[in-house]
Amino acid sequence: MRPSFVFSTAALAVFAFSGTAIAQDDCGTAVPAVEGANALDNTAATTSGEAGCTSVNKDLWYSFTATSDANHTFDTCGASGDSKLAVFDGTCGALVCLGSNDDSCGLLSSVTVPMVNGQTVMVQVGAFGATGVVIGDLNITNLGGPAPGDDCGT
Repeated sequence: MRPSFVFSTAALAVFAFSGTAIAQDDCGTAVPAVEGANALDNTAATTSGEAGCTSVNKDLWYSFTATSDANHTFDTCGASGDSKLAVFDGTCGALVCLGSNDDSCGLLSSVTVPMVNGQTVMVQVGAFGATGVVIGDLNITNLGGPAPGDDCGT
């Protein structure tokens, strides 16, 4: 008696991509972020190849909308690993770099940018090295007060 084999492309597709695809792996699928801690684990991420301020490996994307005119800090301080971070204005495919960082707090990153109420930025965060893993939080802090340039005195 000969064994029989059944080939299923659906089963193959699930096996081939199981555990590798994550929602925020490129700019177009960024997840909304909030002030405070936002979970960060780039273990299964790939490098998106988006042109940016700096090369970020195994990157994740977040979108953040300001609720007031103020400087906002985006950081991975307190996470584990060696991170890189970039903050952009604009939309995917037409991003304008507002700032980037590598190694602001040890091997982790921090960027502060002025934002106005209702402005949405895209945040790219990932590893310094091609195989690096960063696990912890992307922290977003509203520093309060008007953003620089918001009035004549600044």
